[in-house]
Amino acid sequence: MPANLSSSQRALLAQQVDDGTSSIATSRIARDGGLPVACINTASFLTIFAAVQKFAVFQHQETSGTAAGAMPAGAWTTRPLNTEVVNTITGCSLAANQVTLSPGVYWISWTAPGILCDNMTTRLYNVTVAAAVALGSAEVAVPSCHSHGAALVTLTAASALEVQQWALTARAGDGMGAAASAGQAEVYCNLTIVKVG
Repeated sequence: MPANLSSSQRALLAQQVDDGTSSIATSRIARDGGLPVACINTASFLTIFAAVQKFAVFQHQETSGTAAGAMPAGAWTTRPLNTEVVNTITGCSLAANQVTLSPGVYWISWTAPGILCDNMTTRLYNVTVAAAVALGSAEVAVPSCHSHGAALVTLTAASALEVQQWALTARAGDGMGAAASAGQAEVYCNLTIVKVG
């Protein structure tokens, strides 16, 4: 396990693995002094990881049955971000679909879906300096797909960042993501930030 986990955090993680509250579906796992070789549930991961890192997750969430919204054609469009899942980064905040970060070095990753909008891609955009920071994967949304991106980003001044998406073909209603209607929040765009320096 990471050296900077306290003994109580180590015990909590080990107990969650052993008693099944970590959502490991098939079996217990062997531990060899390192991190467990399996995925634990998101809540457990965030609890442990947020305790040892400067870490934030922001999402576009809607109520069950609500689609993400229309996708216009041929224009860079800001993806909605309206929910702070976790945020332990000092000076990091969410407002109007933008995340503001203080100067520093960050590992930033994102994903955003598209539905029936043909060729599409995403990018991380620095609104403060009006420039793209990093590019996401090029995809073909027929019928659907996700564009993913990740980058090590150095900011020399406080900056507002957003995820933008571009598509070849317009799609009304659910072009930015179709609802699963599973009786829980619909999650669409996801932005993860780790402060590393």
